[in-house]
Amino acid sequence: MVRDPGNGGGNPCHTNLPLACGGDPSAPVPEPAAWALMLAGFGLAGATLRQRRRAMRLQHI
Repeated sequence: MVRDPGNGGGNPCHTNLPLACGGDPSAPVPEPAAWALMLAGFGLAGATLRQRRRAMRLQHI
């Protein structure tokens, strides 16, 4: 175990293992395909809700 003097010396993080000190500093970014699938899913859900409301309105007329 190597103590990093840059962090106060009290944190026993391994300098050769960056994941041992709290994980990856960069935030995960979804791929464009994942965004497209998510938007398509929201669009389909919205279209389904709109169609149901329209069908219910026509039943009451």
